[in-house]
Amino acid sequence: MLDHLGKDSDMDLGQDSSSDEDMSDDEGGPSNILDSDDDSSDAIDADSNSSTEAEDPEEKYAELMVGRENNTETTEEDDVVKAIKKYREMSKEKKLTEIKCKETIYDISFHTGENLIAAADITGDIKLYSYSEEEAELKCSLEIHTDACRSIEFFHNGETLLSGSKDHSIAIHDVSTEKLTRYYETAHEDPVNKVAIISEHIFASGTDNGEVKIWDVRSKEKEVFQVKGMDDFVTSMTSTDKHKYLACTCGDGSVVSINLTARKLHIQSEFYKAELTCSGVIKQDTKLACGASDGSILLYNWGEFGTSSDIIAKYGPKKVAINCMVPITDKIVACGYENGEIRATSAFPMQHIGVIGQHSMSVEALDISHDGEYVASASLDNTISFWAIEYFENIRLKTERMGVKDKRKKSNHNLPSSRVGNASDFFSGLV
Repeated sequence: MLDHLGKDSDMDLGQDSSSDEDMSDDEGGPSNILDSDDDSSDAIDADSNSSTEAEDPEEKYAELMVGRENNTETTEEDDVVKAIKKYREMSKEKKLTEIKCKETIYDISFHTGENLIAAADITGDIKLYSYSEEEAELKCSLEIHTDACRSIEFFHNGETLLSGSKDHSIAIHDVSTEKLTRYYETAHEDPVNKVAIISEHIFASGTDNGEVKIWDVRSKEKEVFQVKGMDDFVTSMTSTDKHKYLACTCGDGSVVSINLTARKLHIQSEFYKAELTCSGVIKQDTKLACGASDGSILLYNWGEFGTSSDIIAKYGPKKVAINCMVPITDKIVACGYENGEIRATSAFPMQHIGVIGQHSMSVEALDISHDGEYVASASLDNTISFWAIEYFENIRLKTERMGVKDKRKKSNHNLPSSRVGNASDFFSGLV
């Protein structure tokens, strides 16, 4: 994973909570997200988290990991395998888009309603491509930032694009006119590492130094408020439709949540033994999944970020860092790994499903298309690739635990969208 903090690495490269207090849209919608002065909302409370502090994190995670080191990919003739067989031949007939880039790509974002994808690169430029199954076409290049553009995201309406840069700036672009509509030249004192859309008008930005700011595009002022809750770089920021909490993962191995209605820090989790690099919300917005640099996936109950509720062990014997993550169904996430693989993992039940696709170098960014048919991946090999995933919508995973004998039958089979040969010849025994 690209290491942004204090190393100038950008230039060295050749990148329970359904019971949560509800701040729902029924009481004023997104425009009221930041209008509350309710100081009674959850703040950091040492007493309420005394059980977390008393627990040794190493012992806790060791206990969670018992019996999970041998998490294997499914090899039985269940609904997953049936789906793989069904779409294997179909995917062979598809020539999926691949975009060759001249510069290192740091982040990508699909348009929310059209076949457009934006790519942010090391020079600070943002390129917009239209795409189909067969080809992609460069529509325009936005030259705004003076240093690496590290994070981009389309607003929900698809009309505007948000970007954050190593040059400390944040920009908002009009997609149709290709014009800059808002530019915060000194948004932070430190390089911006992540930006995230919260609602129609609200967005967040996080820096290399752990600072997070919340912004409202309708406000003539700068940020609405800011929080300094981390001592390391912000790696991801995630919210839900209820707009109450913003969950941030950090390079120090913790999750820091911000109460958006009370405009203050909510809680910081216990520290995991490795960096938390990415996150996504699953299971009807009740679970936060966080990828780690040791290849594990931690699960937190949404709104209860003090301690993780479960952990999915790494898929193989070696520790391969997860750099990025995107939920592709309510229970399945796609993860981009440092070894170039994009893998699908089910959180309920816990099961590593297989390889979606592969690059020759580390995968740095993932996103899912507006119609749910593709996952796009950006790699340090300077390519953006598209992988068909529509078959996941109908997959049902087996809930039975695998027996000891089954655990020994490990398989590295690839999903139909993968262009990598099947080393274990997984399909050879299937009729």
